[in-house]
Amino acid sequence: MTSYKGYNGTIHIDGEILIITREGVVAKAAGLAGPDRRIPLKAVSGVRIKPATRLTNGCLTLGLGGAKADDPEANTTAGNRNTVLFRKKEQTTFQQLHDWLVGVVNHNQATGTEVFSLGAGVTDVTGGVGVS
Repeated sequence: MTSYKGYNGTIHIDGEILIITREGVVAKAAGLAGPDRRIPLKAVSGVRIKPATRLTNGCLTLGLGGAKADDPEANTTAGNRNTVLFRKKEQTTFQQLHDWLVGVVNHNQATGTEVFSLGAGVTDVTGGVGVS
């Protein structure tokens, strides 16, 4: 398993599954603490990144189930379940993750993966299902 630790969560890649975990004060303050999100890589239909600076956090946002990734410039990214914030010191690592996920999205599109039907595969450890 490969892990990318950010400011308000960690993204793990485990085979064909992407897992977003949230722990700690920052996740709780944003209302994101709770069950892990398990996302089949085939359900990833978009990815966007906002670079971190010395003054502002960056973010990596996923689009799922045929949706594009939300605009990372929007003021709603901190509370978005499909977004992980990161600091300047983590910029290179998250840029590499972004570039890899762009390849995943391109592969899904090239192979005709039916991402709309795969949205139901997004789960949390308590068994909840959805792509919100």
